[in-house]
Parts: sequence; structure tokens; C-alpha cells
Amino acid sequence: MVQRSELERKMDTQDHVKNGKRVMNGGDFMSSRIISKLCTLFLLFTLFCYLTNPALAQETTYTTSNGHETKSFPAQCSIYYPFATHGKQSTDYLYHFSLNLLYGKIGELNGVEVSGLVGIAQGDVHGMQIAGIGNGAGNVKGIQTGGLFTAADDVKGLQVGGLFNAAAKVQGVQTGGLFNAADEVNGLQISGIFNRSHTLRGVQIGLVSVNDTIEKGFSMSLVNIVKRGVYREWEASFSEYVNISVSYKMGTKKFYSIYSVGANFIEDNLWAYGVGFGNRTALGNRIDFRPELVSYSYLPMDFKNVRFTFSTHLKFGFVYNINEKLGLSLAPSVYTMNSNRKSDAEHYHVSPMGAFYTREKGKDRTTMGVGLSLGISLQ
Repeated sequence: MVQRSELERKMDTQDHVKNGKRVMNGGDFMSSRIISKLCTLFLLFTLFCYLTNPALAQETTYTTSNGHETKSFPAQCSIYYPFATHGKQSTDYLYHFSLNLLYGKIGELNGVEVSGLVGIAQGDVHGMQIAGIGNGAGNVKGIQTGGLFTAADDVKGLQVGGLFNAAAKVQGVQTGGLFNAADEVNGLQISGIFNRSHTLRGVQIGLVSVNDTIEKGFSMSLVNIVKRGVYREWEASFSEYVNISVSYKMGTKKFYSIYSVGANFIEDNLWAYGVGFGNRTALGNRIDFRPELVSYSYLPMDFKNVRFTFSTHLKFGFVYNINEKLGLSLAPSVYTMNSNRKSDAEHYHVSPMGAFYTREKGKDRTTMGVGLSLGISLQ
């Protein structure tokens, strides 16, 4: 028993050999990993101190893309400008790596800049600029992202702001949580609420978009305002699903928004309102093809005992142009309708035409069917 305990003690305190390989016990292995990580961090810290130490690192001259020469330095670190590697002279340098704990200001960047709050590059940025609150720069070629905002002159690449973005010209993607603003957009502009551009060549997505001109592409927004080359149309129509309705369409012929109000009286007496999108493409001198997707909601005319009823129609419309302003339309459609009734009340009777598919589960009902509308339009 004594010999056995001595053997166990030796195996716990010494390395042993298993299958011809040297194996360390658990305690020695963890200690080795900790020492390795500490050595790595020490080397990185030593390298960063070297790169940001003007007395040690070499200063060079760099020629920028627009041809002017500027002083170049590997890296800089700042707490709050001008408490930085080069103090107030940081704005005279081009850096390849910039670390701003709170707020920093540099001349130009050819690499990566990371800021805790705000980072400003008075010149151009080639690479990536990241900040907790916001970034500002001249021309950006790469990625510029801020927790709240970003701002630049020209952007070639990606510009992302938690709340908003601003740029003179965007070639790539500009996306903001609330709104975007750019003089010229060549690519994709996405916002949660509002987009603004003078000239759009690409795609725009948001709730409200305002453009002076859409030269190429379209704006997929609930409200599309185009100052030049705008498409506007009023249409009065009759259908079995909205017996009488008036619709207003605005945007461009490639993509326009639709706002519709109407009433039903053939079956139940109901108010109807709808929103949607559409496209109008000429097939000849007189005939246009006009596909539209419109979602309608129905309410009783006395606004009592409301039963939520929604239908979405995919319309395959054709317009015969009597002249440049006036047209007659015919639009067959397919639809899906979802409704919910209260207590023992019946579902609304929206259309006299029967559905080809019906599914009921408790108080909910889903139907699918076809529809047809006739209208007269004025541009």
C-alpha cells in the first residue's frame, strides 16, 4: 500500500509517458496556456508601443490618391484629442492604424481606425473606420460604420449608421436606422424611415423617399416623391371586392406607390382602404401592362363590432390609352383573404364571387379566389 501511494504521488507531480508521447497533467497544462497568452499580450503591447512611439518608429512620406504628399506613421493612439501620439499634429499625419479610446482626430487613414466614441479623419479613408457613436471623413473607400451616425464626402463601399448617414456621393451601399441623405446615390440606399437624394441610380428602400431625379432603378417606399420625371395617376374603379374606389398613384412608372379608399354595398356595407405598389410598362402605342400588388382592409360603415379582415390582391392589369392623359383599365386578380370574427358573429361578406379555397380554424378564416376590376384613369 505504501509503494502504491508513492507511485500515485509521483504520477500527480511529474510528467508521464503514455503510448510513447509526453503528456502533462491538468495543472501544468493550464499554467502553460496562461503563460503563452501572457507572452502573446506582452509582445502585442510591445509592438503597439513601438509603432506609436515617435522616438522609435520611422516616419515616412506618403503620396495620397489625389497626388499630394503627407507625413505617414504606422499607428497612433489617443485618449481624447489632442491627447494623442502626435498631439495636435495628428491631423498632419496619415496612419495605418488608429486607436481612439474616446475621441480622436487624424489627417488621413490607410488601414483601420477604431474609436470608442467618435473618430474624425480630416482627409481620405482607405480601409475601415469604426466608432461607438460616429465617424467623419473626407472621401471613404471601404467601410465606414458608426453606432449613431456617419458622415463623408464621397463613399465607395459601405456606409452604416445606427441612426443616420450623410454623404455627397455614394457608390455602393448606404444604410441607416432612421434616415439617409446623399446628393447622388449609385447603388443601394436603405433606411428605416426616410431617404433623401438628388439623383438616384439604383434602388431605394424606406417608408418615405424623396428624390429630385431617378435616372436608373426605382424607389421601393411607401411614399415616393420625385420632383422630376414623376408619375402620378388618379383612378376610379369598380370591382366585386371594392365596389367603388378611388386610387392615387405616385412615383415612377418603373415603381409607384398606391393609396386607395372605397366602399362596398353589394354585400355588406363596408369601408375599404388599401396600400400597394405597381409598375406600368408600354406594350405598344396604346396598350400598357400594369401589374400591381395591393393590400385592403375592411371596416363596417358604422365602425362598430369591427372584425379584422384583410385581403391582398395581385392584379394583372392592362390599360388602353385613349390619349396621353386618359385611359381605360381591366385588371383580373388573384387574392388571399384573412378574417377574424368576434363571438358568434359571421365573417364579413366582401365579394359575391365564391372563393376556390377556404380554410377555417376557430374564429379565423383564410380564403383564396379571383377578382376583376374595371377603371378609368387620369394621369
